[in-house]
Amino acid sequence: MDSLKLLFPTPVLQLKDVEYAKQMLPLAKKYLSNDQLVGYRWGYKNTFNNKNGEVFGLEHFEEMYDFANYICNIGQDFLYKIGYEPFTLRPFIFVSEMVRGDSHGIHTHPDCCLSGVFYLQVPTNPSKIVF
Repeated sequence: MDSLKLLFPTPVLQLKDVEYAKQMLPLAKKYLSNDQLVGYRWGYKNTFNNKNGEVFGLEHFEEMYDFANYICNIGQDFLYKIGYEPFTLRPFIFVSEMVRGDSHGIHTHPDCCLSGVFYLQVPTNPSKIVF
């Protein structure tokens, strides 16, 4: 008889920072309006693109430094709370815009110790995210 054991539970941090989201929304819109940065990888608008054959994230832009530090600090605190010794996190930041009918299928994040989503603007009664 088969048995299912959940040996590796996934802790999920839920944090609500409406004021910071309001600050970041204009930057996200700016990057999503830049044709040099935008692509449609996964079938919806996003800035997850390659530059000269390498993945290039928004964390390289000076105006994103504070956000990169913000998410790294949250990540460090989260890791500490779940029992990990502190280590340096290297953020990779991209923004996406999804409209009605868009979806993002089951996927993994190779070579990542943490993944996060920071929703900047969400319609009333949105679809549920499933982990």
